[in-house]
Amino acid sequence: MFIREKRINCGKSYVEVDIFPRSIDQEKYAKEGVRKKGAPSSDTQVNLNDRNSKRKFHQTVMANFDETSLVLGLDYNNEFRPKTVEDAQTEIRNYLDRAKRKIKKLGLPELKWMVVTEHSDGKKKINIHHHLIISGDLGREALEGLWVKGRGKNQKPIGRCNARRLQFDGNGVEGLTQYMLKKPEGKKRWSSSRNLEKPKPPKLNDKKYTRRQLEKYALSNDCGEEMFKKKYPNHLISEIKFYENEMTGYYFYLKMWKKPKDGVVPYHMTKTSIVEMTKKQWIEEQRNNAHYFLCKGGEILASGSIEEIAIQRGVKKSTVAHYGMPSYRRKMKGDGLVLIKQQE
Repeated sequence: MFIREKRINCGKSYVEVDIFPRSIDQEKYAKEGVRKKGAPSSDTQVNLNDRNSKRKFHQTVMANFDETSLVLGLDYNNEFRPKTVEDAQTEIRNYLDRAKRKIKKLGLPELKWMVVTEHSDGKKKINIHHHLIISGDLGREALEGLWVKGRGKNQKPIGRCNARRLQFDGNGVEGLTQYMLKKPEGKKRWSSSRNLEKPKPPKLNDKKYTRRQLEKYALSNDCGEEMFKKKYPNHLISEIKFYENEMTGYYFYLKMWKKPKDGVVPYHMTKTSIVEMTKKQWIEEQRNNAHYFLCKGGEILASGSIEEIAIQRGVKKSTVAHYGMPSYRRKMKGDGLVLIKQQE
């Protein structure tokens, strides 16, 4: 068993770090078994994408937008209410095309945007609206004024268009992205401009931490804050989240910002929150973000969340989870099944 640090840089200043135990068996099956046997089924991949979409969405926002960017909420009057989701997608594309043309005419930087289309089917009509994060070079009034139909005297507003500045806190814009990707009745679809910068591939380090260090951090009065500051001297830590697993040890999740070169620290970078997760919270987070492979002799028998694998195998969730217990894997009793967690 060793400790892995996974570091993801998003844009110029925001960084997320996962620190977690990793076993030799996990490395063995991940490299020899999972990758050798190919990708999961399409249905499983859809479920995996859904679970990871919130974190990916947030990281992409952090890599591309800043305090000058805007958040828009756009809806429809009854006169222009689209009959289908496809009609709504066409309408928002037309709106973005109008913004692009105006940007080009004024000689401003290329437009960046991410849009979430939310819809629910009511008894009599379909309710559709859009959440849009967009670069703010055009300004609030100009962007609000483009949500119209027609020209000149015949111009009419399509619906309401409310713009506000993108506001950051210690966790970036996580609160906003959680709201935008919430799961109400209906479906969500999000898309983005092609010129967005992708979060950089994770940097892995298996030698930076030991189990004894993490235990010392977790049991300290500040949950390791001062010691983490020494580990990352060029960063300002905004959140420390940790959990103790009785079998494998401590897991830490850090959110932090690179220190500004001019020495002026924005308010949202000045406060550190420390969260000790309960066992229930930990299990829920793992359920929402993790993807597993049930293997036997290097062959993948099932993949997906623990719940999905349980359904595929026709067994209880506790039975599936048992296959991933270190104590079980050391003994390798029963039918030799092993549950492996896929790392991003």
